[in-house]
Amino acid sequence: MISALKPEEKIAISRISSLVLINALTFQEILSQHETRVLSLSQVVAETYPIEILRDHWQFILSQINYYPIFHLAREVLLNLSASPEITRGIRDLAEAAQRIVANRAALRHDLMGRVYHRLLADRKFLATYYTGIPAAVMLLKLALRPDAWATEWDNLDQLRAFRIADLACGTGTLLMAAADTVTDNYIASRASKGQAISIPDIHAALAEDILYGYDVLASAVHLTASTLALRAPDAVFKGMNLFSLPLGADAYSCHLGSIEFLRSKDTSLGLPGFGAPIAQVNSHGADSATMASLPELDLCVMNPPFTRSVGGNLLFVSSPKKEREQLQKELKKLVRNGNVPASITAGLGSVFVAIADRYIKPDGRIALVLPKAVLSGVAWDRTRELLRRNYRVEYIVASHDPLRWNFSESTDLSEVLLVARKVANGEPEQEQSSPVVGVNLWRNPTTSFDALAVVSRVLQAAPPDIAKGQGALEVGVGKQKTGEAVSIPWDTLKDQYLWLLPCAFAQSDLIRAAYYLMQHRLWIPGQKSLTPIPLSPLGELADLGPDRRDIHDAFKETETRTAFPALWGHRADSVYTMAQKPNRPAFASS
Repeated sequence: MISALKPEEKIAISRISSLVLINALTFQEILSQHETRVLSLSQVVAETYPIEILRDHWQFILSQINYYPIFHLAREVLLNLSASPEITRGIRDLAEAAQRIVANRAALRHDLMGRVYHRLLADRKFLATYYTGIPAAVMLLKLALRPDAWATEWDNLDQLRAFRIADLACGTGTLLMAAADTVTDNYIASRASKGQAISIPDIHAALAEDILYGYDVLASAVHLTASTLALRAPDAVFKGMNLFSLPLGADAYSCHLGSIEFLRSKDTSLGLPGFGAPIAQVNSHGADSATMASLPELDLCVMNPPFTRSVGGNLLFVSSPKKEREQLQKELKKLVRNGNVPASITAGLGSVFVAIADRYIKPDGRIALVLPKAVLSGVAWDRTRELLRRNYRVEYIVASHDPLRWNFSESTDLSEVLLVARKVANGEPEQEQSSPVVGVNLWRNPTTSFDALAVVSRVLQAAPPDIAKGQGALEVGVGKQKTGEAVSIPWDTLKDQYLWLLPCAFAQSDLIRAAYYLMQHRLWIPGQKSLTPIPLSPLGELADLGPDRRDIHDAFKETETRTAFPALWGHRADSVYTMAQKPNRPAFASS
């Protein structure tokens, strides 16, 4: 019930609803320039009752043209609005704002509405998902889809229509947009090099109809993904879009886990009444009613998956009501346990999403991920590293050492990495499996797509030196400004290590090289040729690692009464400077 919502929740709903409306209005204005049957916004605002005009006209677009994911949700918002003077005035204001956006073509740049969407939700970590920055998306997809790494003939539209790229947590579509741009760049470059004609509408139609697949639990996010992709070439006609809003929730009869349902089958239900209307596929005659969403075999799975963890009070599915959340958590545990899924729920949903992707990636296909940096060293993430050891060859790890921006996602200060890995084909020669892993260490995290392209171009043009056998590092940057370094390490060397931090452990490559030799009990000093033996002992031989915080939450609760369990509680970097500490909580009691 709306009355049960908190004031801040009502404000968030109003903001997102307004964004859905202005997004549909913007797309209508652009569409009217290419489709004579579509009214311009000037025609709409001139009417006495613009809400009724829009309701009818959007239904006409849905039934006679296409773009179901864009106009269906917007029309549902209109159907729930009253025809009061205030609402009518608000609709006119949104229409005028949409006209200004269209007039300023620069405002239609890559994922504008996605940026606005996440800014509106910046005060709420809804579903613990974060918006991938555009420069990070560009770097990740340019590395994953570098043309010479695939057997695909990029100029061949028939081959491209058989290529499959999916994002299982697509959000507002930033990663899918970067994938579309990269595939388009590959297509244009390949055809231009052969003197062949280039058709942007053809490649756009192939991307929308066949290549790109997106899934999310937020209908409003899928709506924005559809419009963002459609705006790439609004004059192109396409028959369908493979974008789906998947149900997340539980009742007395069923439990829906969003994209996690793909652990059960490649086909999953779009839900029942109460879980939200399904996003039907678009076709040239309107919307086909769809009850199932399918996940095909993939050439590339790209994701910035949800990272909620089951520690600290168990935050999995934290946005759901408590009773429903407990049911979802139990269902997830049962699914992971019974399905022998190579993932750790303690690491979080990100680990589960990686395991889902693995089931659908073809041999020689790739996975491209934005993940917490803990994936390289966290104990709970070892099941994910083991999955990659067994089935993949890691190709790139990109880390930011920028003191102002450790992250690649917006609205978070969480340290993250970009990771690209290729799935090993059966019978592949050993030398192919053991080629180098490139570690890119950014001193300055790119803030524009141009800077991101400059970094990737440099990395792809030259071979970074090996940590053990080489000297120095490959400098990356923009123009004459150095913004990072890159080194390499054989995959056979890295995958046999429990921790994968080494290629991205430090911003300075000399420190990485020194750490490499220290792991072999040898001291290496830059500028000196000789190596000095040095005795070292693993910390695990000197002390025991403490329990995971989840175990603390499960077994103890805070109390003001003194007990036999005093504790050091918290991890504030501004107050904890030394390893030696005293208890800062009076006591803990067994729960």
